[in-house]
Amino acid sequence: MSAKRILIIGRMSMSLIMNMYKVPDLGETLVDDGGVAYVPGGEGAGSAMAFAKLGADPILAGKIGADAHGQRLYKFYKDAGINTSMIKVDREEPTALSVTMRDASGERTLLYPGASAKYTPENIAEAMSLAPDALYLGFGIPFNIVLLAARAASSRGIPIFVDASPALTDQPLDTLPEVEIFSPNDDETFAYTGIMPQSVDSSLRAALALRKKVKAKYIVIKQGERGAFIYDGKKYFLIGSAKAGKTVDTTCAGDAFTAAMTLEYLRCGDIRTAVRFGVAAGAITVTKEGTFGSIPTDKEIRDFMLNTGFGY
Repeated sequence: MSAKRILIIGRMSMSLIMNMYKVPDLGETLVDDGGVAYVPGGEGAGSAMAFAKLGADPILAGKIGADAHGQRLYKFYKDAGINTSMIKVDREEPTALSVTMRDASGERTLLYPGASAKYTPENIAEAMSLAPDALYLGFGIPFNIVLLAARAASSRGIPIFVDASPALTDQPLDTLPEVEIFSPNDDETFAYTGIMPQSVDSSLRAALALRKKVKAKYIVIKQGERGAFIYDGKKYFLIGSAKAGKTVDTTCAGDAFTAAMTLEYLRCGDIRTAVRFGVAAGAITVTKEGTFGSIPTDKEIRDFMLNTGFGY
């Protein structure tokens, strides 16, 4: 079976991570040795990395700047086995940059979109000419780009999968064409609907509210350690949690879940099988430190499911 070709249109950015014992107050200067690091980031890039590790043929589409960050990102994606032919270079805008400050109270992130917001209809049409098996979208890019890409895919009969992160609460999601799977997590679901899906009843009410906002064959709510909730417009299904070990780092767990679910759905066509595969992928990811290196391979997921009986 040939690898599924997935077109991912999303944000590619360099992430500046700053660890500190406290965020400085206004006018305050602190000296800290918590550590600073530049790491590749972005919702689109994270998903493309997950697809590559899972054995798909990912095409990453978007814009970077003609700067050092852009050069580093491009090489990183190329070396990871991602098709970079649809990554365009903007000569006027810098590569997107996210700055995350971490202290004992949590994280604060500031995003400078730069070139990532400059993808054009012509760029989208060129990417569609590669005849992907599916279009995968996140909301880390401007909604007008999301909408143009979704409409282009729909007109060509290409199924659309949406990782509904970050939550776009001020955009007309009902203008999107029908998507195959629309998948937010608990917090994003709350942002969209005002309902926190903590129980079966609240999850169903939230899914019903989401179906009023977006045309989707399936709503899949990612619920972390609780598994996932599926709604198909008539029935709901609960997929329980999987435990692969001690939770060490939740970074990239959402990317791993949604990419694994999407790819398995394209392979088998069964939503419950696909979501179980996604849950297993997320469960393995959180047992490892780091970003993209924590995402499991297809074999790791299948071995885990076979050895634990999860999904069988």
